[in-house]
Amino acid sequence: MTAAVTGLILAGGRSRRMGQPKATIRLEGLTLIERVATVLAEFCNPVLVVGNDPVLPEGFGLPVVKDAEPGGTVVRGLLGGLRASPHDLAAAVGCDMPYLKSSLLKRQVERAIDYDVVLLASARGLEPLHGIYRRSVIPALEGLAANPAAGLRELWGRVRGLVLDAGEVLALDPDGSSTVNLNTPDDLQRYTGSGQG
Repeated sequence: MTAAVTGLILAGGRSRRMGQPKATIRLEGLTLIERVATVLAEFCNPVLVVGNDPVLPEGFGLPVVKDAEPGGTVVRGLLGGLRASPHDLAAAVGCDMPYLKSSLLKRQVERAIDYDVVLLASARGLEPLHGIYRRSVIPALEGLAANPAAGLRELWGRVRGLVLDAGEVLALDPDGSSTVNLNTPDDLQRYTGSGQG
């Protein structure tokens, strides 16, 4: 893979359902954000953390980029990250995805040659925080950022997008774990067995 890619870890959520900052939860000796950063660092340089949470600069050793505007929406987070990206392509993922597979993200990068956005779909539908984005989507994101209720799925009809073929996804992520995100204490129990480790 020859494309230069920026890694964007979106960590601007308020973690209300989890009851504690998700980025700092430890799993098998690493924080969730460190686990995500390790995967992205396999093919991304730089890796940036995006969010306005004051705990983010402490202890992660990664540059922190603020959301494009106050409010902490995922649209504003991605917009801030893409504006800060030194490369045209960026891999954008959530900070709470401990089982990311670099092989799947790399395949998305490979398929991005003719597209602004390359996503995949899970049982929940499109997965916008397991995506490859070009800086060309910045104007569309700026339009969405004006509406605090807008989500990333609303970007889909405004850009040249590709959804990775389900067979490709299955071959690289047979158990579907790459898109798992941990939002609640129950999620921690279900996917890790004991919560923090």
